Amino acid sequence: MKDLPRVYANPINKKINNVQEQYMGSDKITKSKNDVNKIISSLFNNESFTFRRLFEITLKDRVITTNIISKIGVKLLTIDNELILIDDILDIKEISSQE
Repeated sequence: MKDLPRVYANPINKKINNVQEQYMGSDKITKSKNDVNKIISSLFNNESFTFRRLFEITLKDRVITTNIISKIGVKLLTIDNELILIDDILDIKEISSQE
């Protein structure tokens, strides 16, 4: 092989800080409406009664801990006689079972 010319390397005289960790996160839970509808349908397809189980329902503006009685159209009826729109629900988690 032929002798190649040397490559010029500029000397570094300062501290380089180009390796930085960056993270951008969000506390919002992003579930699609299909996921929430699947969760709700699995609640009522279960053999145990839904009103005997305690759920944590995360809505767009608040979090509710309650028992779910039934599904009426596009709303859920809770044991506290509160109607919750299914479109407002971000997540549903079962906390405990009273059976």
